[in-house]
Amino acid sequence: MAALLCTAVMLVPNAPAAAQPATACTPLSPREQAAQTIVTGVAGTRADDAALAAVGRDAGAVVLMGRNVADAQQVAALTAALRTGARAGLLVAVDEEGGRVARLAGAGIAPTLPAARELAATRTAEQVRAAAAGVGAALRAVGVDWNFAPVLDVTAAGASTVIGDRSYSGDPATAGRYGAAFAAGLRDAGVLSTGKHFPGHGRTQVDSHVDLPVVDASLEELAETDLVPFRSAMGDLDTIMTGHVVVTALDPHLPASLSAETARLLREKLGFGGLIVTDDLAMGAVASRWDLATAAEMALAGGADMAMVLPPGHAATAADRIAEAVESGRVPRVRLHDAVRRVLRVKGFGPADATCLLGLPAAASARAVVGDDGVLYAVVDGQRRRIPDPETARELGLADAAGRYDQAEVDALPRGEDLESVRRFGSPELAAVGADPVEVALDLSRARFADGAADRVVVARADDYADALGGTALAGPDAPLLLLPRGAAPPSTEAVAAEVARVLSPRGAVYVLGGQAALSDVDLGTLRSHPGLRRLAGPDRYATAALVARQAARTAARRGVAPRT
Repeated sequence: MAALLCTAVMLVPNAPAAAQPATACTPLSPREQAAQTIVTGVAGTRADDAALAAVGRDAGAVVLMGRNVADAQQVAALTAALRTGARAGLLVAVDEEGGRVARLAGAGIAPTLPAARELAATRTAEQVRAAAAGVGAALRAVGVDWNFAPVLDVTAAGASTVIGDRSYSGDPATAGRYGAAFAAGLRDAGVLSTGKHFPGHGRTQVDSHVDLPVVDASLEELAETDLVPFRSAMGDLDTIMTGHVVVTALDPHLPASLSAETARLLREKLGFGGLIVTDDLAMGAVASRWDLATAAEMALAGGADMAMVLPPGHAATAADRIAEAVESGRVPRVRLHDAVRRVLRVKGFGPADATCLLGLPAAASARAVVGDDGVLYAVVDGQRRRIPDPETARELGLADAAGRYDQAEVDALPRGEDLESVRRFGSPELAAVGADPVEVALDLSRARFADGAADRVVVARADDYADALGGTALAGPDAPLLLLPRGAAPPSTEAVAAEVARVLSPRGAVYVLGGQAALSDVDLGTLRSHPGLRRLAGPDRYATAALVARQAARTAARRGVAPRT
């Protein structure tokens, strides 16, 4: 279990099968972004109007099934025609594992391979890699750039069972070694690979095409068996397919394909940075419980990047549902952006192209960026500056405004000094680390308020933020909060007094927070003789806070607004 729970290093996908850089970018609409997360099927061996509409409007990838395959010339013509209508590139996938799951080998298009179990028993890992490269080359020749293989499930069950001989071995290390070799061979040929069916389908003989399997193994057991091949092969995998299996130790209520715990395990514990795709949501395990559109929304919300909806004609409904879920707020927009960015990455779009297609500003001109590591940065004058205070970032709307940028874009920005909240200075703004709080408060006042614009000024001590925090309610959005340190030197007191004189209206009030122990008359300097001076002080900071709150309420009532708390 220690290997499972260690701090993860994010693993990103291998080079994409075919780069498709955007030479001129027209951003995808929200509905088009939603469509990028759908994998669908088409009917027949030709690209009819329905198929072209599906790939042009409703899906980011298409899967070829037996019904779509006649011969090599026909498949090449079909894939070429489908790509002509794609809005942002099209992935064309197939199940070509070898053995009984081989859509193209049966038509003589790809090499015929024995089942995975026989491959592991009769060939070396290097020989399997070479065989997979041959399969990949055949796929590429007919326009297929994504193979839903290798199977990484661990089982020694009978050959004809649901996984059976599709598994390389009942030994986790062997399954991982041969699965990694197969994935590496596909990569050698420029074809995307998929490890399946995460977090493992080998423990159950219930066929998820028909019903929902349940696995009761503990996380410790899974870490020592089912997860081993995925860890072993992860560096060679471009994508991982989640299975329709309830793993009670992860989520006792939802299949792995729809559960956020699955993505959390993959991303946070195992460090997988590639694309996550579900198994077909039309399979009985899911379709008997949820309609396809609902399942697609659940999959995206749970962390999958693509939802597979294979029955022709259903992609539009699924894409509509996801777009509506994002618009309504049920699914955060940043979750959709995160998924679409991974889809575009495996299609060959660079980080800047993906940013443009998502309708986001270039990273250097954004208000904030969020890297794949989840760290939030402010962008100031094209420099990234880390924000240690997430609460302030949320208040400023930075996290929502940021979208999610590719880590390469974030890393390419020059690094400025870190930023911290001046929340402790009484304002949800940002300031450079080490900045003088007195100067920060003065700068904010000068930037926000015209001469004579404020009917009150709030003054609090700079070296202890408790009074200043309470003072934000009294200052509100239309009055400055200025700061003074105890034992202030004349330049500080003079600068604050000058700003009070500039910004305060003729009959305005100067509220000093705290008693002599907080800010003495000596600390106030010339401010102590200001005609509008009013000290709000209780026997302790709690009593002072209560007085400040009452004054804030009275001030707000006079202005006919609710007090800011």
